[in-house]
Amino acid sequence: MSLEVSPFLGFDTKASLAEARRLWKAVDRPNVMIKIPGTPEGLPAIRQALEEGININITLLFAQSAYEKSRRGVPVRSRNSPAKGQDISHIASVASFFRQRIDTLIDGKIDEKLKTTSDAGQKALLESLRGKVAIATPGSLTRSIRNFSAGRAGRPCGQGAQTQRLLWASTSTKNPKYRDVMYVEELIGADTVDTIPPATFDAFPRSRQAAPSLTETLREPRRRWRISPKRAFR
Repeated sequence: MSLEVSPFLGFDTKASLAEARRLWKAVDRPNVMIKIPGTPEGLPAIRQALEEGININITLLFAQSAYEKSRRGVPVRSRNSPAKGQDISHIASVASFFRQRIDTLIDGKIDEKLKTTSDAGQKALLESLRGKVAIATPGSLTRSIRNFSAGRAGRPCGQGAQTQRLLWASTSTKNPKYRDVMYVEELIGADTVDTIPPATFDAFPRSRQAAPSLTETLREPRRRWRISPKRAFR
């Protein structure tokens, strides 16, 4: 269960930390997560909260660079606590990425670009990107978290620290042309959490697609997603 600090505090480090402490103490349940936005001001609050043993949901992440910055704060307590003889196995954190909103933004830009281009090749390239960008980015994110875990953050995991999990948010589809479970079927993998709206959850069993699909996403050629969007919007 996640409970968020007020969004009005997203650019105030001290206020975010104080509110996270207040909510954590008020709920007083080991499985609650306090949501703090991954803003530049939110990151110090996130690091300190984890140091104090508060479970954190790092929310409102849209870019890999923002995730990597937030990730640096996660192992702080993990590195320090074992030396102090403290139990850190109960501390958990997730990094929440919003999927559907990315495609909504990109699809809008595609529509704008299609109105001004007459090049058939560019039109085809633009159309090929519809509903694809939000699905493609988790591959890069998963590679990043695996590389990070293999380095200095990986050692504390063997000492009882929980691995930070990626959480997929905004997984309903707003475009009626898209399958209603596309952000669920394509993002199934280890060390991930998918928050699914009721209607999407009800639709998923009918699809019968419960395979570890994120593995296939990882195999998506990196070159395609590095170059195609740049060519399409040039």
